[in-house]
Amino acid sequence: MYLLALALTALPAVAQTPTSSITPAITEANLSLPDSPGAVSSSLTTEASVPAFQTTPTAQGVMAGHLDKYIEPGQRVPSLRIGDKVLLGIRNSATPLAPAGWLLVAGYSQVINSTPNYGTDGKAFAQRLGAAAARGSSESIFADSIMASVLHEDPRYYKMGPQHGFFQRTVYSVTRVLITRTDGGRTTPNLSFLSGNLAAAALTQAYYPAVDRGFRPVLKTYGGAVAGGALTYLGREFFGDARDWFQRRKSK
Repeated sequence: MYLLALALTALPAVAQTPTSSITPAITEANLSLPDSPGAVSSSLTTEASVPAFQTTPTAQGVMAGHLDKYIEPGQRVPSLRIGDKVLLGIRNSATPLAPAGWLLVAGYSQVINSTPNYGTDGKAFAQRLGAAAARGSSESIFADSIMASVLHEDPRYYKMGPQHGFFQRTVYSVTRVLITRTDGGRTTPNLSFLSGNLAAAALTQAYYPAVDRGFRPVLKTYGGAVAGGALTYLGREFFGDARDWFQRRKSK
């Protein structure tokens, strides 16, 4: 029975389904988390065990924090309460990497003089930077803090890790903007991300210039936000691989 449990746990994340009949220890309160190759969560306790098949030594058995957005393969995870999701969204909107993203978005918009159309001088760049910060922060708060709480969805991203193939990881990561699971472990459309980003796109009408207001500009902003989210997950999936590669090159 133990071997059977391990074999089922080792199936690719995209094919995972919750089970309550493998062993007496696996119940409805101890389900496979969304898209997580091995990480599990309990709605009754603050931590849960991780199957032994995990191959990421730095994360094996390590407990993730309540406010961690990105989960490494092999990490144990706490279940999230509403307060945790609220704080997670706020924290994710103000990480050290967030300003880099705002600068990138504002800089690209400045170079091609695109939405929001403030112009091309120094003042325009400052306005674009402020708009990028407002939009990025509101996307995280609407999606992770508010809608994930209302819809009972888990807003975290669970990395597959290098033990899975490149193509599988790529498809998995870019589709997480469309697919997630509920707090109870059921696969579901990622309505918290989609609706949260739509709300943030609509909110831009309050601070974008008049030329960028209206139904079509909102849809354009929304499409860019969804695509940006997919690219963010893709980057997070492979960031550790790139970091390890550079470290190995440096040590030679």
